[in-house]
Amino acid sequence: MRILYLGDIVGTKALDVVINNLNSIKKEYNINLVFANAENVADGKGLTRQQYVIMQRAGIQAISMGNHTYSKKLYLNLLMSLILLNQQICQKPQVKVI
Repeated sequence: MRILYLGDIVGTKALDVVINNLNSIKKEYNINLVFANAENVADGKGLTRQQYVIMQRAGIQAISMGNHTYSKKLYLNLLMSLILLNQQICQKPQVKVI
């Protein structure tokens, strides 16, 4: 398995660069899993829901955060939404037993 970890993505311009180049990088290096540090995507302080969705749609499967995680109050709402969604997914059986 080949894993790509993207260091600190700072600001929307950096996010645009990642989004515009990620697919070609994944193909060129046969990447299976993409992680990114997203604590500074929202112009150096936190992450917004829209940015999270953009990152997810671009093929970033997991994000890490740091000391700026809670700089945006919107991120707290996003975090709670993701926790609730994860709980709902985990409660549903993933395998159908016949």
